[in-house]
Amino acid sequence: MSTSSASRQQQRLTLEEKIWWDRRRNDIEQCTGIGGAIGTAAMAAVTSPFPRHIQATIVVGGLLVGGGTGYLYADSKALNRIKDLSASSSLRKQYQQIEVEKKASKVTK
Repeated sequence: MSTSSASRQQQRLTLEEKIWWDRRRNDIEQCTGIGGAIGTAAMAAVTSPFPRHIQATIVVGGLLVGGGTGYLYADSKALNRIKDLSASSSLRKQYQQIEVEKKASKVTK
């Protein structure tokens, strides 16, 4: 147990990773809520002629499907964002390497 808690403490998130994580969490909360609301509204409109217990069951199903769809949409947005983040991180590292090489070439001249 102590080794796993020690390894968790050593794994610090960078500022970019923290921002990404917060944006992902907020996107998931928003998209899940919006998707659930849309699913509920759509199913409530469709099931109006059915008995009340069937309506309730279908509306809950619409809530689950809409919420799940919203979650998947937000998660795919976060995946695209992390790809952009890793690409910009790679570009930043390459730029820093070029700057180091320029400074080294100026020193040798």
